[in-house]
Amino acid sequence: MIEFEIVGEKEKVVVKLSGELGLPSIAPIRKELQKLTKEHPRELTFDLSKTLSVDSNGIELLISTKKSFVLFGGKVKISGASDEIKGLFEVLGMTKDFIFEENPIKSN
Repeated sequence: MIEFEIVGEKEKVVVKLSGELGLPSIAPIRKELQKLTKEHPRELTFDLSKTLSVDSNGIELLISTKKSFVLFGGKVKISGASDEIKGLFEVLGMTKDFIFEENPIKSN
């Protein structure tokens, strides 16, 4: 199960994910990300600092969201990913597809 929170302003948005990003929990996140994509923010950061695991469905969600944002000139970052999650991206040859930041986003 994953919990999520979307914070930020129109130009920069952070999606904080806590728990396991996988098939059982993706539908509500996908719905909110589709709404967000229509607003065309310039930058979206997925804060994975509290994400325990990501399955293939979670990876697909991140990729499809990135593709939607890039169409409108936006960029997508991943912040605070664990070594395990970064390793998954490396195995899949996807580290070049995202901007990775070491430090998680700090809340105001």
